[in-house]
Amino acid sequence: MEIAPWLKSLIIAFTAIPITYNVNLVQTMELEGMIPLIGFSILLGVVMVMYFLLRENRPHDPFYYFYTLASFGAICSMLIALEADKYINGFFAFYFKNGEVYLTTPYGALCSYWDGTGHLAMYLLMMRAISNKQNYRILGLYWAGSLINSMIVLLVGSVVGNFGIKSAYLMNMPWFIFPIIATGCFLKQRPNQSISVKMANEHHVTIFQRPQDIFFILYLVAALVVSIIRGFSLLGCDMEFFTSYLSNIEPYLNDPASYGKMQGFVYFFYFSLYYVMAIYGFLSPGQSWMVDWSMIHAGAAIQSQVCFIGGALYPRTPADFRVKMFPQGNMWFWLINLGLAIVPQLIAYRCYNQRKFFTPQVSKKQY
Repeated sequence: MEIAPWLKSLIIAFTAIPITYNVNLVQTMELEGMIPLIGFSILLGVVMVMYFLLRENRPHDPFYYFYTLASFGAICSMLIALEADKYINGFFAFYFKNGEVYLTTPYGALCSYWDGTGHLAMYLLMMRAISNKQNYRILGLYWAGSLINSMIVLLVGSVVGNFGIKSAYLMNMPWFIFPIIATGCFLKQRPNQSISVKMANEHHVTIFQRPQDIFFILYLVAALVVSIIRGFSLLGCDMEFFTSYLSNIEPYLNDPASYGKMQGFVYFFYFSLYYVMAIYGFLSPGQSWMVDWSMIHAGAAIQSQVCFIGGALYPRTPADFRVKMFPQGNMWFWLINLGLAIVPQLIAYRCYNQRKFFTPQVSKKQY
């Protein structure tokens, strides 16, 4: 019985456990400059093993090979998170000392947990789809949104925070570049569909006849307001409302590690633009980009909120910047952050399952 390619890739991914354990024993890893050299050598070795194991049934999608590498990295991320929280030891002690020190922070550990669970699940699903010659474009957009948001907040937050720049940061470049390239490819693959005016019955339904879309628009307006409040608070506006917001509702935004602050800026500068575009998309039928961008945003939102909420609750986060668990915690914190996590998933579900509403219409003569 032949083993499916994606199962072979999973086997390759789990070789991260013995490899990292043995690399941790190498004394030369005490030198900071050796970390990216050894790291890229290991990745090259993984590629060679992958080439050997998949030689009889090569996947048709070149991104498959990156997903295998990323699965290997996801297992490493899980080991990093477990060692940062002292559940295990002997795998990444060298890396915490001379590599990506920021991964020992609460936010860094949470990003690693997410990579080792959420991202790993997505890699396996995408590799299985490629092995079965199925389309995975929508899942790919969701994954790309999640990983790009993670890389922006983690890397930029580390540089502007307390950790500066180290050579080991180069290890993240493939994980930053490839999802951007993949997003461009997925967006270009959007089906070029249209429907006739006669068939476009949903386009003639007014917003007042679509209660779910009214709810989504109200949410988007509220999310836009929250993003603006976060942005002005972080930019140092001295009005009492903004200082009170930071102190009483979302103190994690002030965490000296800077990851909460960086996520707040991502909402302010980038997510806000999506909110405005999405409001327009719900009010004006036929915006085909809505499906794709709702997936990208949903992926980014779930990653950002899992790590943001988790960071605000984490025992190792300084007490002044922690929040209490629901329902003892500040109700506004939970209402805001659970909403920012859950509603984007509902929007993506609505956009994907009712795509006809977002399909452009053409005149009868054109059709």
